[in-house]
Amino acid sequence: MKIFSFLKNHKINFVIALVLLLIQANLELTVPGIMSNIVDIGIARGGLTGAAPAGATAAELAQIQTSYILSQGGLMLGVTLLSVACSILAAYNASRTSAAIGREVRHALYERVLTYSPAEMEKFSTASLITRATNDIQQIQMITVMCLRIVLFAPCMGIGAIIRVLSTPTGMEWILVVAICVIAIAIGVLMGITMPKFRSMQRLVDRNNLVAREILTGIMPIRAFGRQVYEQARYDEANRALTGTYIFTNRAMAFLGPVMMVVMNATTVAIVWFGGLGVEEGTLEVGTLMAYINYVMQVIMSFMILTMISVMLPRAGVAAERVLEVLECETSIREPEEGERVSRAGEDGWRGVVSFNDVTFTYPDADLPTLEHIDFTVRPGQTLGVIGSTGCGKSTLVQLIPRLYDVTSGSVTLDGVDVRNIPLTELRAQIGYVPQRRMLFSGTVESNIKYGDETMDDAQMERAARIAQAIEFIEVKPEGYQSPIAQGGSNVSGGQNQRLQIARALAIQPKVLVFDDSFSALDYKTDAALRAELAESCRDAAVVIVAQRIATIMHADEIIVLDDGRMVGKGTHEELLRSCPAYLEIASSQLSAEELGLSADAAGDSPACDASVCEGGER
Repeated sequence: MKIFSFLKNHKINFVIALVLLLIQANLELTVPGIMSNIVDIGIARGGLTGAAPAGATAAELAQIQTSYILSQGGLMLGVTLLSVACSILAAYNASRTSAAIGREVRHALYERVLTYSPAEMEKFSTASLITRATNDIQQIQMITVMCLRIVLFAPCMGIGAIIRVLSTPTGMEWILVVAICVIAIAIGVLMGITMPKFRSMQRLVDRNNLVAREILTGIMPIRAFGRQVYEQARYDEANRALTGTYIFTNRAMAFLGPVMMVVMNATTVAIVWFGGLGVEEGTLEVGTLMAYINYVMQVIMSFMILTMISVMLPRAGVAAERVLEVLECETSIREPEEGERVSRAGEDGWRGVVSFNDVTFTYPDADLPTLEHIDFTVRPGQTLGVIGSTGCGKSTLVQLIPRLYDVTSGSVTLDGVDVRNIPLTELRAQIGYVPQRRMLFSGTVESNIKYGDETMDDAQMERAARIAQAIEFIEVKPEGYQSPIAQGGSNVSGGQNQRLQIARALAIQPKVLVFDDSFSALDYKTDAALRAELAESCRDAAVVIVAQRIATIMHADEIIVLDDGRMVGKGTHEELLRSCPAYLEIASSQLSAEELGLSADAAGDSPACDASVCEGGER
């Protein structure tokens, strides 16, 4: 199990914990023996281990008794203090070790998640990954503390106490056997009842976190549509399911306490009853009986501690399985094999020619392909526009360029090299990708623009902001580039958010620029100015723009039209107006007849699709 690999790094700490707990257990088992000596020898025999000295006066005998009791009492105090010191050191070692293991597991989990493609992220869901990285690892960390502090201690104490019980022949060993059998039956019943609940609890935590996250992030539309009562009821349902499971398991655990107390008290009564008969008959001394009771109680306490841990272990086991599931899930996007690896980091570098060669892509577990037989090439200095109806595969297409997904068949190449053969870090360093979803990170304007390279100089940052048309609103802020940005960019407008994201992509000076519907929140004036600046300042980069607005891509060197995952048109704006009905339909819905350069009658017609550029005809 991979979780245990993290424990191997702390073997010394486990040895230290075991040694300290062995010493502590031995010291605590010594105390009842000292107490027995104080009662049987110090009190009953006046501190004499043999016959009284001849001619000793009453005062001398009293002094002998007092001296023996004080020496044994001092020994008991010293043993107790040493035991407390071992306990404190063991607790410190356990806390330090468990915190280190928790840190390492958390680091490994985040490191693995950062390698995930969108496919793996969809498999687990964000809410579930957050739960695994927080609640589940906390469970592992807590059980590690208990293992180092209690789970190791209880067997040491229990075995030692059993040895002491067996080495003190009283004829009452059967009482201990009966008590242990009752405890074992109670543990078995409890485990059978609680195990299924512990397995479902973590899934309910995931559900609770998911609903809470949706409500918190969607608070504005919830209020706008007056759905507060519905969402409150939805969260209440998830919360009640989780609360009900918690209550059930806690009640089951609470039931164990009274059972253990009944067993302990019944055992004590039985030992006192039968031991009292032995004292009366003179076969057993009072101090020995007291020590025997202590040893039996320590055995039962050890079993009770292990029982409490056994109740918590299933939940920790489920948590470990869930964390392990993330750690063992390999990303579908892997680094190229050594023999196929192509790197140009030490050469003249990459030019930025992007080609799709008969590309077909199907999402994992999907029945039908999302993209089919896509072919195009975009060179440095050229702009490729991608347009089509919602859900036709535009975003999927551009996500294949930086290898967020890998093609199912065909190939995507950069300068003629399959992107699957280029090291991921090197490939993505050549691509400035602006995703459809707006995402800024908490920090400042500067930290967000310099996100791709923290060492870039301010001139490079300002150049990116100028091209992205972001400088106009940055410089009017009192703090300029040091202006704070909230998580997700919630304290800036949609258009400002997009411009900062575009500046972030431009700042690394990539060879390929990919804009996935990244101009949708910009007004037409800013859109036009940004495109003009891109054409002027990014002549060495290949530009791919996904857009919903015809105006954003109508001046592109080439436009491809997607419909249901297939490329049904390819050419310039003017060519597609004449040859592709799908493009004309989109254009007619957004532009006037004058803007289309057609007569009103012509704009209303749907010309036949030229098979050479409008592959597949109307769909």
